[in-house]
Amino acid sequence: MMQSLLTRGSLMRAGIPAGFIFACAVVLGWNAGDIIVPQPPPLPPTRWSLPRLRPADPARDLAVITAGRPWNRSDAAGTGIQPQMPVNPTPPSWRLAGIAKRSTESVALIAKGSAPTAQIDDLRVGDRLPDSSVIVALTPDSITTQSGKQPSARTMYRLFGAKE
Repeated sequence: MMQSLLTRGSLMRAGIPAGFIFACAVVLGWNAGDIIVPQPPPLPPTRWSLPRLRPADPARDLAVITAGRPWNRSDAAGTGIQPQMPVNPTPPSWRLAGIAKRSTESVALIAKGSAPTAQIDDLRVGDRLPDSSVIVALTPDSITTQSGKQPSARTMYRLFGAKE
C-alpha cells in the first residue's frame, strides 16, 4: 500500500510539469507555421466584350472548302501529283445501291434500270457487272471494278459519292 502511494506521488510530481510543458508547446506552436501575406491591391476592372462577328460570305467559305478538297482527294498523299485514272466516257448502265453482309461474305447490291423500277442484283467478288467489268474488291462503302487485264483499268465506285 505504501509503495503504491510513493509511485503515485512521484508520477504526480513528474506528470504535472510534463503536462504544463506540453500545453505551452501546443499554445506557442499552434500559429508558428502561419505566414502573414498582405492583401494585394485590387486589380482595375477589365473591359470585355464579345468579338464582332464576321459577315457571312458564302463565296469565300466555298472557296476555302474547295481549295482544301476535304472530300474525294485524288492526289497521291498530298504531293500534288494526280494519278492517271481511266476515263470512261459513258456512264455505266448500273449503279451501286448498297453493300450487304450475308453470313460471312459481303455482296454488292447493283441496281439496273431507272430508280422506281430498278432491278437489284447481289454480286460477289469475281462476278461480272452489266458493263462486262469484274468486281475485284468490296469494302463496307465501295467496290472496285476492273475492265480488262491491266491494273490501271480499275475503277472505284463509292456509296453516296462520285466515281474515283
